[in-house]
Order: sequence, then structure tokens, then C-alpha cells
Amino acid sequence: MVVQEVVRTVGGARTGLPRLAARIRALIAEEFGVMTGALLLVRPGTVRGAGTAKVRRALLRERYPRGEVHALHAEFGPEIGEPCRGGAA
Repeated sequence: MVVQEVVRTVGGARTGLPRLAARIRALIAEEFGVMTGALLLVRPGTVRGAGTAKVRRALLRERYPRGEVHALHAEFGPEIGEPCRGGAA
């Protein structure tokens, strides 16, 4: 499951982002009965792409592990772990 949340911060303040992320996770669990594995909060315009939301989500899944998407706040569930970046080890 991919959830895209676009965030506008005031003066670059990010102190409320962990609380916002927790609220988003709780609402998804309540509404859909699923737990989010990874949650990224990004600035408006970060996830661009032609076509449908499905296409944009696929682009995000490809671009983030390559370091092409900067998240203001990122959380990864224990079953996911933060993606490796920068090529093969």
C-alpha cells in the first residue's frame, strides 16, 4: 500500500510531523483495517508524473529507494525497514 501525504510546513518547522504521521497511520488503520509499512510526508509537488494516481504511486516506489524523493518525515515499519540507496552493496 502506498500513501502519499503532501505537507506544507510553516517556516520549515517539522516538529509536528511525527504526530501528523501517527494520526495518518491511525486513520488508515481505522478506515481500511490495514497497517502502513512505510509513510513519507513530502512537500507539495514532490510526486509529479503524467497519468493517473496509480502511475504516480508507481513512480514514487521506484524513485524513493534511488534517493530521488526527499521526505520531510519518513517512518518505516519493522517489516519494511528503510530502503537501501545508491546501488548494489
